[in-house]
Amino acid sequence: MSVAPIRGASHARGTGGEAWFLCPGGELATTLAAFAEALPAFVLAQDEPECARFGSAFAEASVCALELVAPAQLVPVLEGVEGALARAPGRLLCLFDAELVTAVVAHALGLPESGARALRVDPGRAFLLRDERIGLVLRHANVCGPEREPGTRLPLWKSAP
Repeated sequence: MSVAPIRGASHARGTGGEAWFLCPGGELATTLAAFAEALPAFVLAQDEPECARFGSAFAEASVCALELVAPAQLVPVLEGVEGALARAPGRLLCLFDAELVTAVVAHALGLPESGARALRVDPGRAFLLRDERIGLVLRHANVCGPEREPGTRLPLWKSAP
């Protein structure tokens, strides 16, 4: 699945907002518990039954808005994610199927379309992208949920010996 490039995004970089991309699966109660200390300010879910079910539960637990994205609107989804980060600074939770999670994360990281195949996302697992001055930065990949300690950025270069 391809994701359209961002055109005319008015989002200012470096707000520190977080976008979690979760592929629903497993027990909903377990997933909610994993995110208990990091509930989102906004939930964006793919309009399909499992994503919508998880999205509704997260929106209710977080007392926040839920926006369902119809399949026809999936191409510009990254633009929607950036817009959502601008509208609801803080933490955004995106509930998408595995194919869409990998496509959006690969695009956000500037990987070619074929790069999405190198990303692995299992049911019930998530990716975290943080909005930093240089753009969206991968902080966690294929994890069960937020850790108690904030994640560190993956290195962009090899460290000196």
